[in-house]
Amino acid sequence: MRKTRGGYTIIEMVMALCVAGTAAAMAIPKVSRVVNHTRVNQAAMVVQGDLERAAALAARERKPVRVTFSTSTDKLVVTDRATGNQIWVEQFGTKTDFKLITFSSTPTYVDIYPNGTLSQSFTLTIGATGSYTRQITMSLAGQVRVI
Repeated sequence: MRKTRGGYTIIEMVMALCVAGTAAAMAIPKVSRVVNHTRVNQAAMVVQGDLERAAALAARERKPVRVTFSTSTDKLVVTDRATGNQIWVEQFGTKTDFKLITFSSTPTYVDIYPNGTLSQSFTLTIGATGSYTRQITMSLAGQVRVI
């Protein structure tokens, strides 16, 4: 009488690896898309926070600040409008954790006054690989929205 050993044959192992590999190959594009969406959403929240922080700074210091959107260097720069002194810079673009490829603004700068109003309303568009983009708008009254 012959004893049988428990276990898997090599063919069963190869089939299981093929099934697992196929499932992983189908999931990778979805995971990549989710990662890109998350990066864009996080960048939009950072921009929103920076704009609200600039408005609070203008009110606290009781002097206007200028927010400049440099589309050539993918930077958001906050400066004292009267002196031109740079207060802080937020870097976006492909070399940052956000990995944004779209960073455009209309207009390229806006002044925020101490009473919370703006010199002009604006829209900033950001996006990563693929067609996913978000728009951040700030109204003349100082309301920041992420669309």
